[in-house]
Amino acid sequence: MKSNTYKIVLHTVALAGLLLTSSLQTNAAKGSEQIPEIKEALEKKQGVLDQINKLDNSLKEQTDKIIIAEKKMKDLQVEVDQTEVELREAEDRQRVSQEKYNKLMSKYYTFGKYGYISQLLSAKDMKEFFQNIDFIRLIAIKDADTLKEHRNATKAVKEKVDQIKLLQDNQLKEIEITNKAIDEIKAKKGNDKKALADIEKLVNQYQDEIIILNKALFRKGQLSFPFKSTMKKPLNVVMISGYRIPRRPNHLGFDYPAPYNTPYYSVADGVVVESRSASGYYWLVTIYHGEYKGKSIFSRYAHSHPRQIAVRPGQEVKQGDIVGRVNTLGDSSGHHLHFELRSGTFSNQSPMDPGIFLPRY
Repeated sequence: MKSNTYKIVLHTVALAGLLLTSSLQTNAAKGSEQIPEIKEALEKKQGVLDQINKLDNSLKEQTDKIIIAEKKMKDLQVEVDQTEVELREAEDRQRVSQEKYNKLMSKYYTFGKYGYISQLLSAKDMKEFFQNIDFIRLIAIKDADTLKEHRNATKAVKEKVDQIKLLQDNQLKEIEITNKAIDEIKAKKGNDKKALADIEKLVNQYQDEIIILNKALFRKGQLSFPFKSTMKKPLNVVMISGYRIPRRPNHLGFDYPAPYNTPYYSVADGVVVESRSASGYYWLVTIYHGEYKGKSIFSRYAHSHPRQIAVRPGQEVKQGDIVGRVNTLGDSSGHHLHFELRSGTFSNQSPMDPGIFLPRY
């Protein structure tokens, strides 16, 4: 208990010192960058996130390899089945040829009425004897060649089956190696996620201090940092009404339809600078995203109930963090998010076409 109280006192003293120091700065960046422990933690967090992203890419590569290998296994099994049919047919032809050849040889050594030896001995003269020998020899050679051909064909098919099964074995080994790699990647990712959770726990301990600092910097006009990220749509739906379209020339943003209570997200990294009631908007959330071409960039989100808002002024957000949930309050004819971009200073903002950063659909 004493330890926690001591930490709170240290945080409070450090915060007071930072607020005094920030009053002397003309470009004080974000609150999180003013607390050394948080700045270091956020840098570590980014490193861990980058590592997790790399592991995700590796995991996808290995998973794709498994999919390809399993498809090859299926294709090889089809080929094995077809080749085994060919092998049975080749073995049948060889067996028939072998039986025919065996009968020929049996007949050759038979002394009976139809035996080849009997036919040789029944020759009337030497000329007929040698003619019979040639005739029998030709028959034997032809049948022997046929048998040899069938044996070679059967051997070739067997070799083909063996080659395909070898390929199957190689694919199985590759799948085993890939599965092992996937397990290792998942283990590393699990460790990184644990490290990330520890970092976020530390950052959350300073959340109130960060918010107070950001509010103070914003009031003094010292909240300033470069716009670093591209923007992503706040909702992954098709826009139904655009910026200053002919039928609505005073419509200063994009409308994204969605069912009641659907979450919408920050389009880029930034700091929440206001969350308040506003005429027509019912409730308006504004996020500062940094400096772009000499002007401050703000995004605005409207038509929700304050209880649906997930952020508060001074809070730092990342692209994709939940800002709030869809409703149809204020000047609205149906459930949707009204989204705007503004540029300039907070007290003197000019509407911007969101299509500069976001797709027009």
